[in-house]
Amino acid sequence: IASNSTPVAIPDNTAAGVDSPVTVSGFTTSIGQVVVSLYLTHTWDGDLIISLIGPDSTTRILSNRRGSSGDNFGSSCGNPTIFDDNASTPISSGTAPFLGSYRPDSTLSFFIGKSGSAVNGTWKLHVVDTASIDTGTIQCWSLTVYSSFTSIDGGGVCNSVPPNAGFYGSPLSGTSPLTVNFTDT
Repeated sequence: IASNSTPVAIPDNTAAGVDSPVTVSGFTTSIGQVVVSLYLTHTWDGDLIISLIGPDSTTRILSNRRGSSGDNFGSSCGNPTIFDDNASTPISSGTAPFLGSYRPDSTLSFFIGKSGSAVNGTWKLHVVDTASIDTGTIQCWSLTVYSSFTSIDGGGVCNSVPPNAGFYGSPLSGTSPLTVNFTDT
């Protein structure tokens, strides 16, 4: 987990937006999943385009002008908005302050399989305020990068006992080939 708790003001109605960086280092496998958590205060969420930018400049939109006149994403650094491809509710169906987990507007699965310098380096939370008057601040955010070898709870039920496989062979007689049949018992 990489995190940044330094508040960053979001410039009002500025196309360039603002970045809040975190650094990932020492990641030695490929990415299996990426999850972003953030707490951002703003008095009109519908003004905002929130994106994640990877070290290789891969950019995914987390929220594109969602929340209309509602305020904030999350209610504190301890109660953030979580962007996770495995969430059941899309951010487009949420309401401010978007407490809990949401599927982002653009899937984060674009990062799956990336490794080396595409993982290790500076990741940026990029926020653009697209309209005048209302202002806000990135209060804190975190990035969790799971290894492709990490077990991730997909919410399903797993058998606690692996299936058994048995086999038997036909006896050889003359030039007959050996036949092996597998059955699930």
